[in-house]
Amino acid sequence: AIVQGAQGSSINAPDKVVALLTDFPTQSEPVSGLERGAVTLSERMLRRDVLPPWTAAITKNGALGVMAGYPEVEDVPAHASKKWLNDILRQELGFKGIVVSEGEGFGSLIYEGIVPTQKEAGILALRAGVDLNITYEPAYMGPLIENVKEGRVPIELIDRAVRRVLELKFRLGLFEDPYVDVTHAKQLVHSKEHQQLALEAAREGIVLLKNQGNLLPLRKDVKSLAVIGPNVNSISNLFGDYSPQVVLQHVDTVLDGIKAKVSRATSVVYAKGCAINDQDKSSIERAVQAAQDANVAVVVLGEQSRREGDDAKHLPPPTDGEGYDVASLDLTGVQEDLLRAIQATGTPTVLVLINGRPLSIRWAAEHVPAILEAWQPGERGAEAIADVLFGDYNPSGRLAITIPRSVGQLPAYYSYHPSKAYWINGGWTHTNGYVDMPGTPLYPFGYGRSYTNFHYSNLRIEPSEIHPDGETHVSVDIENSGKQAGVETVQLYLREHFTPVATPVKQLRGFERLQLEPGQKKTVRFTLGAEELKLLARGLCFSRTKAIFCLRCDDWKLFGRCRCQEKFGSKRPESSIWSRSSISSARECRNREQLGRPLNRFLHPAAGASVKSQDNSCRPASAPRRCHLSSRAFTPWTKRRLTQPPVLYVLYANPHPSAAAGLTCAMKWTNSRSDSPPLNR
Repeated sequence: AIVQGAQGSSINAPDKVVALLTDFPTQSEPVSGLERGAVTLSERMLRRDVLPPWTAAITKNGALGVMAGYPEVEDVPAHASKKWLNDILRQELGFKGIVVSEGEGFGSLIYEGIVPTQKEAGILALRAGVDLNITYEPAYMGPLIENVKEGRVPIELIDRAVRRVLELKFRLGLFEDPYVDVTHAKQLVHSKEHQQLALEAAREGIVLLKNQGNLLPLRKDVKSLAVIGPNVNSISNLFGDYSPQVVLQHVDTVLDGIKAKVSRATSVVYAKGCAINDQDKSSIERAVQAAQDANVAVVVLGEQSRREGDDAKHLPPPTDGEGYDVASLDLTGVQEDLLRAIQATGTPTVLVLINGRPLSIRWAAEHVPAILEAWQPGERGAEAIADVLFGDYNPSGRLAITIPRSVGQLPAYYSYHPSKAYWINGGWTHTNGYVDMPGTPLYPFGYGRSYTNFHYSNLRIEPSEIHPDGETHVSVDIENSGKQAGVETVQLYLREHFTPVATPVKQLRGFERLQLEPGQKKTVRFTLGAEELKLLARGLCFSRTKAIFCLRCDDWKLFGRCRCQEKFGSKRPESSIWSRSSISSARECRNREQLGRPLNRFLHPAAGASVKSQDNSCRPASAPRRCHLSSRAFTPWTKRRLTQPPVLYVLYANPHPSAAAGLTCAMKWTNSRSDSPPLNR
């Protein structure tokens, strides 16, 4: 969507620009909390987990700009990696645009110990495929001229980079019409339409993490309200890095937004309580007094964002932003002390978080009745927060990341491997993950609550027999069973069983947002084809697998079953499903066919082979059941016969994660909520 919005169908249009994707192939790996640490992921994980969004943006939507990343990937800095900037980016993904450097990206080749000087760094970057330097560094300009004169850089490499840049400028129409209509630009920037879009984005991004006892939404005629915390009256912290300075003069604070919502008779008392990141507790006592005198306390905590420009000189040091890493995900300073003191007053408390990274709010998740995650909501963020607090907008945001309980769980992501799942659930030690805490995340990927309830039913798959180049359709009915209109995000997850390589416990394969009025029912339909069902097999080849499908409508409490029976086709070896034994190595794979395509005829199901579910209706059961496979599914065959068990796909329609305790009532196909964070099972 971002690429289409920026570039459109023609970048020559006056309102279009080149979409620049950053950072390729990846920015870092969240080990030790370092934003720019080395990437130690295997090529398999990079191809399976990291490359898909790049493929979608470049191959499917034609993005024309890519920025190289800072860290080493497979021990080679991205700015010097011909493999990633040329072989994979241009040859495999079909990229036709320009590659630009990161800010001071050439310097990374020096501090990573690859070359001793900027002069050598420029040579490596140019050879690898970097076309343009976005900041002045002594690696380009003068040193490149010297390198050409000395014969260290072929003029053909210079011509290649220049040609790519000029071609893009011609396509943009910069040579025919290089100037901006300043008057028109002033009319567009910060227009009413843009401000409304900013409000919609802020509203939709807010995630309701907890709402015990339906404390939210608050009444606008509440008698007295205490608004407490260091982010209550901050404008700058509503924004992230690289936000334009000109917007700040038009921005309201959270305090302004709340005052605009409540009735004239409501008493609103503000107390800062503490700063974002210091140890001064002297103001907590006044905040406690304000909470004791109020009917409800709204506590707004979080982080101090990094800012550029003159206003940054007058702001406290940032605690988040590019280049500002932390060793802990806990609230900084004495913010949690403030929160504990407010909660101890007994006044109903709502926690609002304004932050740029996930925070492990373990104590708050257990003790505070209502929690909103607002992130850095931007110029209309204060109004959006107030809309959600007082019920003018029903929250619909879902977590796009996993929020861990502790940094000890990092890296934390939803698509982990079965071995991690085994130990999260106790393994042979039966410790439920860790000795000192559960192994599940605090809030999992895709989690988010609403002020209404949704009822799921009639999960089905059509057709039940899928051919090698065919597709299937998964559908489920969703009804708003509450009393308020709301937006539901239906999420479809895939699980592969019995594969020749370990695969994630679940992978998101589709989602759709539905606006539903009270009592309204709609059907969501997902299509699964070759792209969604492909498997990165041994030898790093993507192949289309034959699969036994088992459907499960699972929001961590909803469980149905399909009885699946495999059908192998003819008894002749030539008609068996397919053999993976012919994949011997990545080298063999690359030599036979280009990566991303089937390796050879052994990777295709033979004629007549099929996998069929004789009963594809997903019916409730009184207890969780598994798909039944006959012993034939595990019979080892030799030569060209089946050498691995057939792949079993489990589909999860994941409306809302909920507590594991709901498993016993799952057979009712309801979506009742729990106030506890879900177990990620």
